[in-house]
Amino acid sequence: MKENLIEDRLVRGCRRYGFVQAKAEPLGAGWPDRIVFGFPEQTAFIELKRPGDPEARRRQRAIHAMLRGLGFRVEVAHTPELVERFLTIFNTRCQRQLQQNRAIEATLR
Repeated sequence: MKENLIEDRLVRGCRRYGFVQAKAEPLGAGWPDRIVFGFPEQTAFIELKRPGDPEARRRQRAIHAMLRGLGFRVEVAHTPELVERFLTIFNTRCQRQLQQNRAIEATLR
């Protein structure tokens, strides 16, 4: 299986959930392949790997650690199933945050 098939699953899944995704390649070497923007205030980075590829390289692991230290979600997906798992969990977090924001807004009225 090629990495572009996994990437296609991510792109289609983001459209299905209404997320915005973008390639992160302009950020330079070591950065995750894609940034996924959810709602509200949810952002995640995802590194896409071909099945059988080794885990993230040393530079990638360092950037992943930095991003996690800043509070971002960072995932590595080797299969379409892992992409779907990421999207499901990310969507759940987005929906939970949206409900919390609505509850806070309601108390401020």
